[in-house]
Amino acid sequence: MNKEFLTVQTPGKLILSGEHAVLHGHPALAMAVNRYMQATARWTSPFHFSFNLMGIHFKQRATLHALRKLKTRLVEKYHQHQLGFLSIREVLQKPFELSLFTAINVLDRLKNKLPMGLDIATESNIPIGCGMGSSAASVVSIVYALTQFLDMNVTLDDYIKLGIESENLQHGHSSGLDVHTVYHGGCIRYENGSGHARSIPQFPMMVVQTGRPYSNTGECVAHTAAYFKNGSMGRDFAAITNALEQALTAQTLPAIQECIRHNQCLLNHIGVVPAKVNAFISEVEKRGAAAKICGAGSIAGDRAGIVLVVAEAEIDITAIVQQYGYTSMIVHSDTRGTHVI
Repeated sequence: MNKEFLTVQTPGKLILSGEHAVLHGHPALAMAVNRYMQATARWTSPFHFSFNLMGIHFKQRATLHALRKLKTRLVEKYHQHQLGFLSIREVLQKPFELSLFTAINVLDRLKNKLPMGLDIATESNIPIGCGMGSSAASVVSIVYALTQFLDMNVTLDDYIKLGIESENLQHGHSSGLDVHTVYHGGCIRYENGSGHARSIPQFPMMVVQTGRPYSNTGECVAHTAAYFKNGSMGRDFAAITNALEQALTAQTLPAIQECIRHNQCLLNHIGVVPAKVNAFISEVEKRGAAAKICGAGSIAGDRAGIVLVVAEAEIDITAIVQQYGYTSMIVHSDTRGTHVI
């Protein structure tokens, strides 16, 4: 016990191109952004595990037995989902279960007995469930905080595997894109489980919050799967992702905007852009900007989470944002990824 506590910070993320397609073996581009999740691990006594998850207003103690019982139940429910007996929404009943599963999944890999109990606390300014990687940041920050605090010998592959195991419970099937992005930071091209660093986007970026989608990621993924089984949809997404990568390397804003618009058209085609959000994006495009949803979108309701807007500095869309009842903020890239602070 050479340290009393340890805090780590993990960024959020935006998918620039290739959402949904990445789950079917096609490339995607994503970047880490300056919204953060922090997780702190500290010793506590007597021997129990306490959780204080400020972002979801959860504070509770649990025994090791109770945590393992929860893990067993969630693993079984996920298996039932894979067999088609449960929807992905039925696997995690409460938001806090993802964090508790992540914690016990790490602790079950610990070779030595803990000398004391542990307190795990998190806080975040990443919007929840809106396409900015809140679940991935939560998972990765807890994994990193615990493994670093307990001096566990964990490889990069272990980090990614632990992250994906948790993400699967939330999304049904995680490509690993979010986990890679928030762990490494910067901008990455991701394809078939492998991520590679790419040029950091330098263009002005605004994100518009249209509200938390009614559909969760897993439901949207299940809905869009059929579009990628036959036909050219996967190749169309891949072509846009490749073109955007070239435009980012050249830092050519008009070409970047054209790729963003094409990506949005494809997302419309696979049915994950609600009509109200699509109307907003059309209004933004009339002003000379480009915009797209960032994440799974939604197959129901009128909210789709975060919309990325790329525009010349002099273009002002404030009035349109207010007209639709949305909020906006400027974001910048994060290059550090997950790290101890």
